[in-house]
Amino acid sequence: MQRFLFFFCLALISNFSRAQLVDFNKEVADRTPDTLLLIDENKFNDPKFLAFPKKINAPLNLASLINYYPVVGISLKNRLTDNISLLSISQIRLIDARFDNKKIGFLPVGTNLQKSGYSTLGLQISRGPISWLKESFIEKNIILDSSSKRQLVIVLQKFWFSSSANQLYSVSNPRLLATLHYGFDIYTSPGIGYYPQKKIEGSFTTLYNKGNAYTDLTDSLLILLKKEFLSQNFAAKETDANWQSPIDFNDYYNTKMRKVSQFEKMPKGVYATYADFLEKNVMCDSVKMIMKYNNYDRIPLYACQLVAFTAGQRQSSKESWGYFDGTSLFLNTGAGFFIKLIRTKEDYVFFHLKNIREDRIKQDILEGIQIGSSSYQVIRDYTKVFALTFQMDTETGQLY
Repeated sequence: MQRFLFFFCLALISNFSRAQLVDFNKEVADRTPDTLLLIDENKFNDPKFLAFPKKINAPLNLASLINYYPVVGISLKNRLTDNISLLSISQIRLIDARFDNKKIGFLPVGTNLQKSGYSTLGLQISRGPISWLKESFIEKNIILDSSSKRQLVIVLQKFWFSSSANQLYSVSNPRLLATLHYGFDIYTSPGIGYYPQKKIEGSFTTLYNKGNAYTDLTDSLLILLKKEFLSQNFAAKETDANWQSPIDFNDYYNTKMRKVSQFEKMPKGVYATYADFLEKNVMCDSVKMIMKYNNYDRIPLYACQLVAFTAGQRQSSKESWGYFDGTSLFLNTGAGFFIKLIRTKEDYVFFHLKNIREDRIKQDILEGIQIGSSSYQVIRDYTKVFALTFQMDTETGQLY
């Protein structure tokens, strides 16, 4: 049986994940994905892999096409068997504070799927990571104390799978890597208000291995969370000086969300750092594009080189973070080679690695390009087999 919006409707109507951020709900939670998905639920039998939506009719304009990429689902099984007891916790509440909550990464699409018309596929856990954590981990592996008045509040800041490589491509052994980037803010709430306990963030990496990496990486995350929960002395940080009111709690996350949601209102110019971009602090008063990369006018502009000027004086932009032209955001990938990111409601995406490989770009420039955690020189030949897609991390301003 097929259903519209199989993943996202369930995730968005869940009051479990968003009940605590009132303003956040008004601004973000009501957003709907750009694409209506038709998912065959019967294809979820394989615990590691994918259910594909039916192909959709999207505009041929490249700038619009990315708004319509399908999102596919993986069904993950928690393979952990041992439980833990949190004797001082009566309830665990989860809040999804990710800016982009419609996916958890991009599937490195193989050439067989590209021939079928799928060049970019978003990735999502069935029903989303909040429901997955609740149903597959908290309800399965954690024993709570019903006599306690303390609640544990887990704010999900990051849950993202990325692709990378640290070795040159080999036909016999394509060592594509998968990384899970995670970020949680942990609070306790014995009554009214919140006490910050710990920020848990980092990443795990393993071989992609035809998608088996996703379960391996999430298992590693669950093991880490169990260790962190057991090691905390929650009462020790519940002091008057550490207390946050519900208003302060909401404002902290809403302020971060508003800054990211107003990217299109940023002033034109070159920005030295991502922090400067968020604060609207340009490093120059004019910009000249000195080189445009569009494969000799065969495709739309996907990268450029530029020069910044302040009071008529030339400024080097090779070490800057990025450039905003009033419409599009360009990210410096090294040595002043700025790649154009495609904007949708919740993301800034780059998927033009193949164009870089096919264009005529000077070798010294290519040697300086860094895409995510991989140098271009290492990852370029993986584009012969995989269609790799990257997105800007709104926490760091870097690709992953």
